[in-house]
Amino acid sequence: MNDDSHSSNVPKSSLKSEWTLLLEAFEEEDIPKIKELKAMPREFLNEAVQQTMRELSDQKHTLFQQIEAVKSQIEETHVVIENLELVGSATDDAHERIADLHDQGKSLTETIDVLDEKIKKVRSLAG
Repeated sequence: MNDDSHSSNVPKSSLKSEWTLLLEAFEEEDIPKIKELKAMPREFLNEAVQQTMRELSDQKHTLFQQIEAVKSQIEETHVVIENLELVGSATDDAHERIADLHDQGKSLTETIDVLDEKIKKVRSLAG
């Protein structure tokens, strides 16, 4: 039996278990699991890496969209502050809102950094 027929006869449950193993490795940061992944058959690894990269990229894209939304809200709140200052009203609530939005943006950025590290690890598995 040649390699092509072998890869087409691989049960989907086997691929699913390999995929689960890959995800667990990244969720738990368990080095022995990553070593086990590197030892798996190349066709499973490549499919798992491609799927993981797509999912991580989608998550990263969603986070960037959320950051843009936070940025827009901050800009809108700055306009509100300027208008409140023009009429002599208190701006404390608006400043608190900006601080909260800043914290949200910081949290989103930290999450993107974690995703970037995961992406690097996944790429190293494919390398």
